[in-house]
Amino acid sequence: MRKLTVIIILLLATSSSYAQVAGGAISVRGSGNFSCGEYVRWSNFGNQVQLDIVNQWVWGFLVAYQGRATFVRPYVIPTVGNITNPDAGTIELYLKKYCSNEPLSNIHNAVIAMIRDLGGIVGNK
Repeated sequence: MRKLTVIIILLLATSSSYAQVAGGAISVRGSGNFSCGEYVRWSNFGNQVQLDIVNQWVWGFLVAYQGRATFVRPYVIPTVGNITNPDAGTIELYLKKYCSNEPLSNIHNAVIAMIRDLGGIVGNK
């Protein structure tokens, strides 16, 4: 029963997670909008279910980042800015470090910073 509950929570949490461009700004919904302060609290208390939900959102975001060229015509595989997706433990450690230093930020900003640290290209920075 516990596994079924976890699966349902994961499906509900990840199904509403998306980002969209509206007037040049990015609107983030779902797990990417969770605050860094909450993330640090979940990490400190060992709330693995919540950490797994965030990891699923991060992997979805990274897949979208890696597939960004599919929205460009003609389709080209980017020659720069590709990254190797980190495993769950690495994501958790990175997010905890980032969020400990930036508790007023959110998961989305932490993932953007992680992509940059991995050699990816995001925005104008």
